[in-house]
Amino acid sequence: MSSICPECGSGSIKRARRAGIAAGRMRYPAFRAMLVLNATDEAEMDRAAAPGAPDRRCGSCGASFSQSPASCPGCGSSRLVAVVYRRGEWGGDEEAGDEAAMEAAARARGERHLEWGEGDEEVAAEIRRLLGSGQKIAAVWSALQARLGFVSLPHSGIVNRPTAACAECARRFRPDPVRCPKCGSEEIARIMYGLPARMPEERDMVVLGGCSVSPRMPSMACLACRRQFGRVGEGVLGGRGRGGSRRAL
Repeated sequence: MSSICPECGSGSIKRARRAGIAAGRMRYPAFRAMLVLNATDEAEMDRAAAPGAPDRRCGSCGASFSQSPASCPGCGSSRLVAVVYRRGEWGGDEEAGDEAAMEAAARARGERHLEWGEGDEEVAAEIRRLLGSGQKIAAVWSALQARLGFVSLPHSGIVNRPTAACAECARRFRPDPVRCPKCGSEEIARIMYGLPARMPEERDMVVLGGCSVSPRMPSMACLACRRQFGRVGEGVLGGRGRGGSRRAL
């Protein structure tokens, strides 16, 4: 962590909440309606911050700066956008560009939202307008992402899931990966306790931890050296524990 202000040289540095990429947009019904149609949680969008956004503030002069400015590990570009995650799949193969299936899934989600009477009336009115406008919802969503500076992906529970994407080469990565406190590896798996509904696959990066669970049990495991660290209940996937790891999400 940088301990000196780049503006005045003071050592009085405090953490600052990163500005969310959707800051100010959450109050607009049209924006929240698009989140519903695309299965993106408001909480997920609200906490997503632009990569490299200031996260430190000087207690003396008030200057804000980034602790470690991010850049693409592939091409070195500093033009980065945030990655946010949807609650589930679109219903189509996004990577293969299955736009018809994605459009059908978004419309079905909107109709179900109206049928169940969820949320406030302003959002419902916007959903009705979008469904009846003749516009392609996927196209509106893509334009919104481009304007606000983010890309969305299907839900992923992987500890070191990407949180940034390069605007130049489209590489996805995590600027601040969780590393093993023993060997430094970034191959970190989430420990799942209880009886799983299905056996996790290798790509899930999950280690089964047994049926019993308590607040002091580890939440993450290193796949390289098998060290377990973090604590259950701290953060979404575990936070600072005896191993000294950073919060996973």
